[in-house]
Amino acid sequence: MTECMIYRMRFVLSVPSRRRGRLAVLIPVPHSCVVTTAAPILSLILITRKIKIVAPGGLDVVAPLADFSEKVTIHGLLTWMGGMVGSVVSGVASKITGAVEFLGSVKANGKPIDDTHTHGGVQRGGSNTDRVN
Repeated sequence: MTECMIYRMRFVLSVPSRRRGRLAVLIPVPHSCVVTTAAPILSLILITRKIKIVAPGGLDVVAPLADFSEKVTIHGLLTWMGGMVGSVVSGVASKITGAVEFLGSVKANGKPIDDTHTHGGVQRGGSNTDRVN
């Protein structure tokens, strides 16, 4: 059973949950809400100005893909496992301001730029070297 009601100027959506029976989402009004259920799937679309989740015990999202359509800001440490892949249509794909430390190999355009790279045509002194091998 799915309930949508206005309670003390907040929108309360209460749906069945596997843990402790129900899941409640409080959203300030004005709002727009679409809820569809087809066991065991719950589809929830909330249209509101802002949603704040306060979860002192943490927040776990278990999904094959989490898709964010706009910018994402993280104020704490970002930790990931399994690698990172990105691309951009134009401009710069990634820009980091501040110190960066890499542990392991680093490549630019397929060439190593870490302590394993070498240069050809090296002559001691003030000469410049050839491109990275």
